[in-house]
Amino acid sequence: MHQIEVAGLTGVLIVELPSGQPDVRIVRMWILPGRVDPGENVEIQVETVNLGTALGTCEVRLKVRGTVVGWENFPLGPGESRILTFTVRARVAGPNPVEADGLRACLWVIDSREKSGGKVGELAVLQAGTAVEVDIGTPTVLKLSFRPARSAENETIEILEFERCPENVRRAPGIVRSYISISLLRLSEGDIENVVIWFRVERSWIRRAGLNGSSIALYRYNWEKERWEKIATERIGGTDEFVYFAARSGGLSLFAISAGPSGLGWPVIVACAAACLVALLIVRTFARRRARAGRKASFKRPSARRPAR
Repeated sequence: MHQIEVAGLTGVLIVELPSGQPDVRIVRMWILPGRVDPGENVEIQVETVNLGTALGTCEVRLKVRGTVVGWENFPLGPGESRILTFTVRARVAGPNPVEADGLRACLWVIDSREKSGGKVGELAVLQAGTAVEVDIGTPTVLKLSFRPARSAENETIEILEFERCPENVRRAPGIVRSYISISLLRLSEGDIENVVIWFRVERSWIRRAGLNGSSIALYRYNWEKERWEKIATERIGGTDEFVYFAARSGGLSLFAISAGPSGLGWPVIVACAAACLVALLIVRTFARRRARAGRKASFKRPSARRPAR
């Protein structure tokens, strides 16, 4: 209540604040881009909104690997929203969990200088809910399709292939052909749905590893559980040189093409045969020595004499 006076007239001004309660939330978080090299900067955007009917205070604490790297505190009116941008330097290789008020995402720090192959491609305007199919053409990954959960313009997709497991990542199970990092510039891991990855594996590698095509599958790294998870993989064809597969994933991440021995592969057969041969030679050698020792003992045994009559 305020008392005011205008041209000799006085009065009382009563200001009523809107009733209700604030409902301030953090509704979305982006990491741009999703993969960087060690030492590079990355932008982390956090969207906040007040869904209530009264003025509220929003407090955002951004954590990377459990350490607070950014903090903001500001008022937010009813129906208002605000996007905060934090710039963070990627210091630790591997998956870096990012958290803000319960929302979690992953910043992948992988050294691109160690790649064995890769490709960066420009995508047209992506519309939310509309499936996209991209021809990749790397030595292993041929094609990729997905459905974006939100729209984006001038998007860029990056595919990197590695012969060795990236630093600070647990090695994938089985016999690993290669590791594949797939990320987007503007859309985060949670903005992608219904991912299908078409890839191929050389028959020469399958023979050298003592495998067959039915044992090959694509694995996706679950950074929250810190483990590899096998995803649905289907063999779709082959030539004299390659075997072709298609795998379905819930999103993008770090992948591994791996296989387990199916039955007894040639390396296993050869190893078993060699072990059996060594064991046979040892048994034969031991048996011959015993036989020789028995013959020498029989030669030294004195002959029995008949008693004199």
